[in-house]
Amino acid sequence: MKPISASIVVYSSIELKPNSNKLRILQNMLTAICSHELIEWAMVIDNSPKPFFENVCLDIKRCMYHHACGINLGFGAANNLAKRVAPCCSYHLIINPDIIMTDVDVLSDMYRFMCLNPKVSISQPLIRSEDGKKIQYLCKRNPTLMIQVLRGFTPFLLKNMFRPYNEWYEMRDIAYLSSPVETQYLSGAFMFCRRSVLDKVKWFDEKYFMYLEDADLTRRASEHGPCIHVPTTCVRHVWARGSHNSWKLRIIAIKSYFYYAFKWGPSFF
Repeated sequence: MKPISASIVVYSSIELKPNSNKLRILQNMLTAICSHELIEWAMVIDNSPKPFFENVCLDIKRCMYHHACGINLGFGAANNLAKRVAPCCSYHLIINPDIIMTDVDVLSDMYRFMCLNPKVSISQPLIRSEDGKKIQYLCKRNPTLMIQVLRGFTPFLLKNMFRPYNEWYEMRDIAYLSSPVETQYLSGAFMFCRRSVLDKVKWFDEKYFMYLEDADLTRRASEHGPCIHVPTTCVRHVWARGSHNSWKLRIIAIKSYFYYAFKWGPSFF
């Protein structure tokens, strides 16, 4: 049995054209992952109303497809379906469908890092923009009420006034450089998880529909070993910050934060 399994949650409210950028990126990523020598299987969980992503998976070996029967399970609950699929690998990769694997060796790099650091619960590589020119600051400190308000509802000029606080939250003072850094909050865009720890913490908390389920998972996993940002290897990410453009998603984000605060205790700044 190979040591790594993977899960990818996808969603579209409408059927996508066969040549759409979204499908192309997913197909390229799945091909790169499933052809890697360390991957046992990858599972695509489709939360769409209809099986819009099924054809992408048909010709890719070691890729399993699951349609959620038209029910949008949310990010965490959909990823949790993978824990019921045998065999049980030593590591599980949670990865977004809009990750670009410019260097497939990132999987070998992350695997090697986890093997050399057996106490680490979750690790994550450096994540850059689609063109590779900008760092996406996705290694963060624990969420606070102030940062949620600043990032979700504050006009640009006021955001600029609080830029030092936002940069502190994004750990720009110590992360993204040349050495691994322990962090409190790793993004669900790419989480390289030790399966034994995932099983101990019972994977994602399904009470989150979307947003902060990754912060919650990182925090629970940290109780069993550090969660580490590894800037020496890199992937790219086609990042669409949907909650900034949709009131429906903003409301979901607000609900997630209040559940997070109720669970862990409120932190205002």
